[in-house]
Amino acid sequence: KNIFTFDEFQEITTYSLEKAKSYCPNLDSNNRIYAPFGKLYEISKPVVGIWGTDSKQGKFTLQLALRESLLERGYNVGQIGSEPSALLFGIDACFPFGYNTKNIINRYDTITYLNMKLHEISNRDKDLIIVGCQSRSVTENTGNLDHYSIPQIEFLLGTQPDIVILTVFADDEIEYVQRTILFLENCVNCKVISVVIFPIKRIRDENNIVEKMYLDKVESINSKNEMENILGIKVYCLGIQSDIEVLTDEIVEYFS
Repeated sequence: KNIFTFDEFQEITTYSLEKAKSYCPNLDSNNRIYAPFGKLYEISKPVVGIWGTDSKQGKFTLQLALRESLLERGYNVGQIGSEPSALLFGIDACFPFGYNTKNIINRYDTITYLNMKLHEISNRDKDLIIVGCQSRSVTENTGNLDHYSIPQIEFLLGTQPDIVILTVFADDEIEYVQRTILFLENCVNCKVISVVIFPIKRIRDENNIVEKMYLDKVESINSKNEMENILGIKVYCLGIQSDIEVLTDEIVEYFS
């Protein structure tokens, strides 16, 4: 059997059947790409970025939903994912980080690698390219190195999205959402055109343990309307198919 693993296990190659093939989407020094004189490609196709304020907000689900919606309309969609499972969904390229991946490519190597992948994808007659980042872009807690969003910033610089769709929790502090939007738009030449709410609110019990509770449709719509009034941009709800269709309309109209 072919083996696709999120983690590298020596046992797979040592004890698997002789003809078995194994693959782990980690990047190492062999994946570094040389940029002659530091020159990068200008990407000719529009790039749509999916970013989020936190983890487990449905960013990858949103990417797949938008992909499906655009494909149904006849668009040829290219895509770069940052989830290790991205290639299993037919996505063109994977730049895995997060989930304890052993990706040693960073800084300028990240930018060069992603720029090359975008160039290769844009040459395959694609109409647009979707890129999906991992959680957080603005460092909120400076007390631990894990909270610093340096890989996310490198991914942003490497992909240079034209527009960004930001996923948030319904109970995210609005100031942090606004800071994230301002950062994304100032870090690269992009426009955050909309926000997508993941229908969950977080509740802390007496032991300060966070529990997550799903919002019903009415609560989701109320949160959506409230955030839309404050931010001044369109807000959608993940899980409501009509919202995905309207968001797809907004993407198409923007680039038209």
